[in-house]
Amino acid sequence: MALFFIYFLVAVHEASGFSTPRIFHVFGRRSEANLVATNSNSCLMERDMDDEIQDLLNKRRVVETNKATSHLKSSLPGVMETVSFPESGSIVFRKGDRSSGLYFVEAGIFECVNCEGNVVAVLNEDDLFGELEIFFAEPRELTVRSASPGSNVWFVNVEAYNLLSQVMGDSPAVHGNLEDEYKDSMDFRAKRRAIQSFKPLRKHLSSDEIDRVAQILAREFFEAGQDVVMQGSEDGLMYMYFLDSGTFEAYDADTGNVVSTYSTTRTGYFGELAFFLDRPRSKSIRASTPGSLLVLSRTDLFKIVNKEIVDDDFLSLLKDKYREASLADKCKQLAEYLKNKSRNQSVSIPLYQSLLPAPI
Repeated sequence: MALFFIYFLVAVHEASGFSTPRIFHVFGRRSEANLVATNSNSCLMERDMDDEIQDLLNKRRVVETNKATSHLKSSLPGVMETVSFPESGSIVFRKGDRSSGLYFVEAGIFECVNCEGNVVAVLNEDDLFGELEIFFAEPRELTVRSASPGSNVWFVNVEAYNLLSQVMGDSPAVHGNLEDEYKDSMDFRAKRRAIQSFKPLRKHLSSDEIDRVAQILAREFFEAGQDVVMQGSEDGLMYMYFLDSGTFEAYDADTGNVVSTYSTTRTGYFGELAFFLDRPRSKSIRASTPGSLLVLSRTDLFKIVNKEIVDDDFLSLLKDKYREASLADKCKQLAEYLKNKSRNQSVSIPLYQSLLPAPI
């Protein structure tokens, strides 16, 4: 209002034919300069605001296009932080790192690299990565690095993501989308956990070997009462079984007595002695409820890992596991094997050769 009044006085004075006093020239020049500066600042503020709005719109678009985050399209953009990787080859995170958040590619190209240094996936603008470890609370599966200079990502901290998910409420539809989107990943993780549940393999295989072995597990389904393997059978020597769902029981085929029970909450595998020691099945196994098993083939296993992994240390870990679980029968079978192995050290006996007494 003051600026307008000054300009009004100047206009009236000049219209009357009198020369403009010096004070009006001074005020006029200063007022015009202030007006230009104000307009300039306003333009900058408007431009900054436009950039911020456009940035939020870009973030919202990326969040909305990914099924894993689309339910947070209204809130997640507000907590997305830009992280820059100016040089090609810069590491975002390494395999085995603790998961701290998820990422969207804002600009540039990124590569996913396995233990052997091979690029297994390429990430481009708008791609989401790092989310699986957040959903499943697991360490990073792969190393991710920038593959082009001047690459940027939008980062979402895991605490912020979890908080927003709780506030917004994960609906059944959201869970359904996640299950559909990550069905293969969830299946692979279940198989990898199964392999890791068997301590001798977990201790003797590299992380990459565990991943490769997990990929060869086959899922088989059983009805209640259906037999998996039969006592004394040598047909099942080629397979080891990991619990996937349901409950299974070992029973004596001669008496029908149940001697042990297997479930996902207890001993999560069976058939390992016949599998690694090449011995006939000591008991029959059947499903006590409908369920499924993850089946490991010996032939496929030893295409991936060396047979020499089954050494004394491997068997010692197995024996300790049996002691901890109070599995006296399995301890006895393993002790017999080790006794025979020691007795025959002068004669080379392959671990996978049957140690049954020779026919008389």
